[in-house]
Amino acid sequence: MVHIEAPPGALGHMWNGTPALSIVEDFIGRLSELARVRAVVAIGSRVRGGWRPWSDIDLVIVCDEHIGPHLPKLRHLGTIDPKPYTPKGLLEGILRCDVELVEAFEEGLVLYDDGLWADMRVLYERVKTVLGVEKYGPGWRIRRKVPPEELARAVRRGAEELAR
Repeated sequence: MVHIEAPPGALGHMWNGTPALSIVEDFIGRLSELARVRAVVAIGSRVRGGWRPWSDIDLVIVCDEHIGPHLPKLRHLGTIDPKPYTPKGLLEGILRCDVELVEAFEEGLVLYDDGLWADMRVLYERVKTVLGVEKYGPGWRIRRKVPPEELARAVRRGAEELAR
């Protein structure tokens, strides 16, 4: 069972007064019965503070396997807007600078992490440095274009330096 950790009142409340966090706990609890959950990170308006009671809850969810087939079985789908990744997909998304992952690493609220998210944060920070990812207005921009092979080499070098 996954234990969600967050400050009281995190993510606000729903239209009927239900704490949004309790909906997340129920959704992730049920998902954890079907798949191994590695990390859960809230993003979007509920983290930035611009939420409304009818706002959905955007979650980056990392599981060992693809969870797409499990999602229709879970309550609160629609209220919860899952952004599912496997560990391999997370790695590929970091290298592509998926916008939702940039937002998750930069501004997200980590609700659960078995250690994978923290490890991937180190990789993300290296990619961010190499590509020059920076805040730009309400979004993000990449200052440098780097061929994928060169980015992979730079990231490997950074990982080797960290290992020393």
